Amino acid sequence: MEATRIPPVNKRLCRVGAALAAVTAVFLVAGNAAMWLVPQWTEDAARNASYLWTQAIFITPLVRWVGFGVTSLHLFVLVWGLLSMRTLFRLLAAGESFVAQTGLLLRRFGVALLIYACLTPVVRSAMAPLVTHDPARHELYVSFGIRGEEIVIALIGALILVFGSVMADATRIADENREII
Repeated sequence: MEATRIPPVNKRLCRVGAALAAVTAVFLVAGNAAMWLVPQWTEDAARNASYLWTQAIFITPLVRWVGFGVTSLHLFVLVWGLLSMRTLFRLLAAGESFVAQTGLLLRRFGVALLIYACLTPVVRSAMAPLVTHDPARHELYVSFGIRGEEIVIALIGALILVFGSVMADATRIADENREII
């Protein structure tokens, strides 16, 4: 499909989607850094990362840096997916819908969502004892749970992964048909 045959609304939507994916990735990383590195916001970051809203939180420099590192690594999985989505939107805006990279980028985004959803309870469980460790009493909280949002994100990731595989097959078939003609 040529770029001139793409409806202008779809081109604009794809360009906006590409920009939004890139901006979201930047804001996620910058926001996470600000939450952990600005001392007044660190407690909120610790509570958000551990989902412990009423327990006592103990913030030390080690907790701040480890929390920042763990949550950043977790977010980088989502950022990888968002940057793949950005590339996909740019391809689609250029009229490149049936190319091999389309299926690959869809699958990559689906995998990123699946990994992100599966790691979320693990990260939350790792953060809980870290941020609740009371050095004076030698007590800490251990927490594990799977939230509904994580299941939904995993299912959406799986669906996108399947669509990516179907798109890769469609591209392969289209390429074979072009070779025949």
